[in-house]
Amino acid sequence: MQKKLIGFILVFVSLLLLIIKTKLAPMESLITWPFLLFFVSTILIAVSFANQNDKLALAAGLGAAIGLFIWGKQYVDGWSNHWSILLMLIGIAVFLQFFINKQNLTAVIALVLTLSGICAWPGLNDIASLASIAPTLNTYWPLLIFGLGVYFLLRK
Repeated sequence: MQKKLIGFILVFVSLLLLIIKTKLAPMESLITWPFLLFFVSTILIAVSFANQNDKLALAAGLGAAIGLFIWGKQYVDGWSNHWSILLMLIGIAVFLQFFINKQNLTAVIALVLTLSGICAWPGLNDIASLASIAPTLNTYWPLLIFGLGVYFLLRK
């Protein structure tokens, strides 16, 4: 567990240094409430993995997603403020819960949310390899949510 905590700290600190060194966001933005929400939530994610607490991982992941989305929107140049980014981040938060509880349903929900966020993102048109299918993905992504809803309705 101690090696994982050290690894987690090294990854987080190196990403912060990368953000500062590349001038992706101003240093002052690291003391704003959205970043502090992200930072505290990230610490709670580490604690949840150390204690194998999947509910804490989900709650902290949601807090980190919200904090990161608001912080990025306010301080990172070029950050997409489209709601689909938040949906994708929430899907990633649900994946954090799956990594602890290993329940297939959690993985399916996380995958649907993440893919829905990716498919709904208007910036998909700017990716050359996806540009030809981007309009279809942008239009029909709700079918992923629909399929998940049908699964819940038919599930015993």
